Amino acid sequence: MYKRLRSGWAKHLDFVLWDMLCAEIAYLLAHIMRAGDTMLDSPLYRYTAILILVSEVLVSVFTASFRDILKRGYLKELGAVIYHVIKVWVIIFFLMFLLKLDSSDMFSRLIFVFSCLLHMGFAYGVRIWWKGVVINHLQKSKSRALLIVVNSKIAELVVNTIKQNNLYSLDIVGVIVWDEDSEGETIAGEKVVANCYNAVDFICHNRVDEVFINLEGEMAPTQFVHSCIQMGLAVHRPIIKETYTQRFIQKFAGYTVVTSAIHVTGSAQQFLKRILDIIGASIGCIFTLILLPFVAFAIKRKSPGPVFFKQERVGENGRIFKMYKFRSMLPDAENIKESLTQQNEMGDDLTFKMEDDPRIIPGIGTFLRKHSLDEFPQFFNVMKGDMSLVGTRPPTIDEWKKYLPNHRVRLAVRPGITGMWQVSGRNEITDFEEIVRLDEQYINEWSFGLDAKILLKTIGSIFKGTGK
Repeated sequence: MYKRLRSGWAKHLDFVLWDMLCAEIAYLLAHIMRAGDTMLDSPLYRYTAILILVSEVLVSVFTASFRDILKRGYLKELGAVIYHVIKVWVIIFFLMFLLKLDSSDMFSRLIFVFSCLLHMGFAYGVRIWWKGVVINHLQKSKSRALLIVVNSKIAELVVNTIKQNNLYSLDIVGVIVWDEDSEGETIAGEKVVANCYNAVDFICHNRVDEVFINLEGEMAPTQFVHSCIQMGLAVHRPIIKETYTQRFIQKFAGYTVVTSAIHVTGSAQQFLKRILDIIGASIGCIFTLILLPFVAFAIKRKSPGPVFFKQERVGENGRIFKMYKFRSMLPDAENIKESLTQQNEMGDDLTFKMEDDPRIIPGIGTFLRKHSLDEFPQFFNVMKGDMSLVGTRPPTIDEWKKYLPNHRVRLAVRPGITGMWQVSGRNEITDFEEIVRLDEQYINEWSFGLDAKILLKTIGSIFKGTGK
């Protein structure tokens, strides 16, 4: 699932808020400089303070004051600040005249001038400082794993352009040269990780969030693009005629691209989902701590070994993390599993399921799994950000290595404690392709309401004991 970048003035809401603060501080200091006090006991001056905020909003929303602010140099930024501040105070003056605020009391023109000049100085200093903070954060975070696909003639130019314009938290995980086999070489400091023949396999089994394709005016290979989108990745490329699930034009690392993705969400939606995760996980962590002494006693009484089970799982777009559970199986369950592969009810080695699994601790293990209580420690994974309350179940590394490209779509979202598969009769589903279909359906249809619906169904299944 691709999180679309904010656009317009909302993209730089932080700078808007900083400018508002600078304007108000400048206005307050201008009063002190002129009269020795704030003079805010006068209605005229209080109303003007409100008009400053209104004017800042109008200028920010309806002009391009903050466009490309992270790319502007010192001199250009100074010009932009002067132009912005002049527009703000011209609007304030116009609103004061329109609302006749200056008719009953004479507004100090000197305060007006001081406010404007101080606003320019504060805004310029804060913008330069905050740009440094933001750029440093974006360059260090590298949260979006990008694979670059190019032709040999423009490979170095494309890689350098993206690196020079990397204000998008991009982590370049490799380059693929489409028209020649350069695997193992480096281009502009980035390793060539695959060729056109094994590109899909590389993406399928490595951490990749997005693919940037620039083939010097040539059409991107349709099957390759389709495979990337089918795997749940966002694909950035020149404009083409094919229509995919969701597609839009945006600025990306120095290029104007068309981005295609299986599903696109906005910052507000992702924020709401994360808030739901934090609230739900907080409650879940409390219940986990309440259950801990009772579960620990029961597990220790029936089986020697640790109370918690930790296992490396594959998360969103190939990120590896440690998932926690209450141990419901014997200590050597993973070794025993190898001898039980012939009894796997799923009919493949992509996931394992078995009726009356002999690895389960008698009594307590069965009870924990039936009511899904063994999953409760995963609320701590949700708090850490490795998982979400609702998503797709994370595979083991061994299972992931056996995935076909159409299976990788399950990794397009942050893995969840529960999901579409779990509330659709998981006890009866023995076809892995059906699991993939349900997970893909969840990704395509995702909404805040769908998450809430799945959570309610999950709570019902816990009390009914229809867990695994």
